[in-house]
Amino acid sequence: MSFKSKFSVFASAVLMGLAGTGAAAAAAPYPDKPVTMLVPFPPGNTSDIMTRVVAHELERAIGQPIVVENRPGAGGGIGLAAVARAAADGYTLLVGTSGAFITAPIFQDKPLPAESFAPITLMAHTAHVLLAHPSVEADTLKELIAEAKKDPKKFTFASLGNGSISHLAMEMLLRKSGAQMLQIPYKGTGQATNDILGGRVSLMMESIKTSSIAHVDSGKLKALAVTGKNRSVLLPDVPTVAQAADLPDYESGSWIALFAPAGTPKTIVDKLNKEVIKIMETPEVKKKLLELGIEAEGSTPKELAELIQSQTDKWQKFIKEENLAAQ
Repeated sequence: MSFKSKFSVFASAVLMGLAGTGAAAAAAPYPDKPVTMLVPFPPGNTSDIMTRVVAHELERAIGQPIVVENRPGAGGGIGLAAVARAAADGYTLLVGTSGAFITAPIFQDKPLPAESFAPITLMAHTAHVLLAHPSVEADTLKELIAEAKKDPKKFTFASLGNGSISHLAMEMLLRKSGAQMLQIPYKGTGQATNDILGGRVSLMMESIKTSSIAHVDSGKLKALAVTGKNRSVLLPDVPTVAQAADLPDYESGSWIALFAPAGTPKTIVDKLNKEVIKIMETPEVKKKLLELGIEAEGSTPKELAELIQSQTDKWQKFIKEENLAAQ
């Protein structure tokens, strides 16, 4: 199936999900038993950390226990499949990411998973930071690009796998700047971080979070640029890629969001949206997440669906034009 055809299916499914297809809400008030929030990545991942903070507050808001379950594997695919098969009753929720929902399936030319889910709310919309080992002589992104152009084999960069946001954000930078580097894919952030700290890889696109900021502050790594449209409040002295490399049209980032299986009653989706957004807007939660390196951001289900659509269009176009899809 073509990219365009697959996206048309996805767009139709999102509209159906937002309309609250299928069964009416159960007679018993929701929720009347524990709710599972499934994270399709290992413990300690940014989405896992955020989920546990939100789950703690959501328990009090809805009066039922929240069970956070980690189901890693296949770039998030195993966890997504588990929730897609779950009953559409609001008791099994997914904490999804842009990588698992959009870039990985597009890159691998697989069906877009979003059609199997009802969007609830955005939870965080974050940029990445380009980190360099101190052995990299370049202290600015411009210097790095110039060196890479002179010697395409000089630098390596760690990614979290082919089709991940960390991979594609770097590929976009390289294609727009005309530089070349060798990608080293990893199965998880931990090993990739260990290898850049040890100088076994030169560079890494990493989420802007407490651990990466600590490595920069200690001098163990250098921060060359952030990938968002604007500078990060967490790294205010680090320029954007657009500023540092004179690439005004460059922007990349990732998001974390909450979903339910497709067909979940609209009343349940709306209740969860209301409660989670209320939590995300709480000053204490915002402060706690910011201390962890996470900038909280909520949305309506419709706004989340529109975000997915716009980013799907963007990455489909880039991957197709640059012939990056997996063979």
